[in-house]
Amino acid sequence: MVSISSRTRGQRLALALSLVGIAIAASAQSPVPGGLTAERSSGLSHPAAPAAVQRFVRAALSDRIAANDFPDHSLLRSEDPIIIRSEMPAARAALTQAALPTGRRFALMSVEDLQVYADRVRRPVYFIAVDTPEIDGDRGQVWLGVEVVAPRPGWVSLCCCRGGARFERSGADTWQFVDWYLLECH
Repeated sequence: MVSISSRTRGQRLALALSLVGIAIAASAQSPVPGGLTAERSSGLSHPAAPAAVQRFVRAALSDRIAANDFPDHSLLRSEDPIIIRSEMPAARAALTQAALPTGRRFALMSVEDLQVYADRVRRPVYFIAVDTPEIDGDRGQVWLGVEVVAPRPGWVSLCCCRGGARFERSGADTWQFVDWYLLECH
């Protein structure tokens, strides 16, 4: 697999534009910015990830957000709610509300809805990108990072930093962070 960082700007733009069309969902605790709610949803272009993966992603996000330890987390300080991209393009799967952590306000948004939101608020919108979650017995790993979408005439930028986070299961759905691997910035 070719990493995003090795792609040209044109290839990154083409990839970003191909991600359009995933459902928008809101956490049960709060509406999505701009009044969008869970009732507004379009069909998923990828199937929802299995329930076990949704729970793993929720645990991984909860752990790393609480620790303030994931690539470029400081870019999210002014975001309320914290937006999580619903698409996991490399995994060819989508996150659902089951993947949303608790404790703060979170919302799922598709790339298309992120662009609409950035255009409406007329500023760059930073969001958490999650991809390639894998569970192998009592070990799990997932790519986490922060990306940004700029208001038009800008484009979705696959920027910033991301890294692979490794976890070990210590209970039914309890995951403990082990380490980061392959941190990359582009």
